[in-house]
Amino acid sequence: MKQESVLSSITLEQTDRVLIATLSRGKANAMNHEMFCEISELLDRVESEPQIGALLFASSQRRFFSPGLDIAEVFEYDRDQMTSFFTLFLTTISRLTHVSKPTVVVIGGHAYAGGAILAAACDFRVMARG
Repeated sequence: MKQESVLSSITLEQTDRVLIATLSRGKANAMNHEMFCEISELLDRVESEPQIGALLFASSQRRFFSPGLDIAEVFEYDRDQMTSFFTLFLTTISRLTHVSKPTVVVIGGHAYAGGAILAAACDFRVMARG
């Protein structure tokens, strides 16, 4: 496995033709505007690079995939920021459901709200107990 790059909220590694996007934002991977910008850019990359055959989402946290939105941050947004954030969130989730390459999410811990929505938008979900 070769570490490729670290974004602000996501670590990327590529093994063979699988791009592994590991959510790595804080203790629980709470999702904010920046993370969804990175996921959107990641989807652009997956669609444009033929050497990527599949996208796999994972978590750097053992007990959490993601609890969803970073409520503490999102509730601080003003009206325009809130509109921008939810437009980005919904657009990104919609795009994820239409990616032309297989998408997989590995869920080894809690996945609530937005984390569960992200997981549901992928083609395949792999879950672990305990």
